[in-house]
Amino acid sequence: MVDLLGRSGFFREALEFINRSPFSDSPLLWRTLVHVWKLLGDLGFGKIASTHLLDLAPEEAGSYILASNMFFGGGMLDEASRVRTRMHDLKVSKEVGRSWIEIDNKTHQFSASSKDHPESRDIYARLDLLEAEMRQSSDEALL
Repeated sequence: MVDLLGRSGFFREALEFINRSPFSDSPLLWRTLVHVWKLLGDLGFGKIASTHLLDLAPEEAGSYILASNMFFGGGMLDEASRVRTRMHDLKVSKEVGRSWIEIDNKTHQFSASSKDHPESRDIYARLDLLEAEMRQSSDEALL
């Protein structure tokens, strides 16, 4: 409901829904609100929601990253820096994301931004080509 109201532009209603909810202390609801306002660029409400979120879940790295990215994307670099500094001061860190894929009965593991795989040069070159193809397709679709 919070996501639906927020994405529809009913920011105050989404905030009121959370405040009236028996789950108003749920980091999930506040994280949803921060995410919606990040998508829609309403940093005023986003700042309110991120403050509640970080107070409710000071141990969750993803909440800091979400809030920081919202501020950074909105050009509020000082605020983004404050969030990252608070995260660092509290020694909160996010585990590196990992993915696995099986090819020819052999499992390959990848970590975000890792260059450890023996074929990482070829993999990143292929990703660059795919990105260029997607950008070209996107540009052509806009014409």
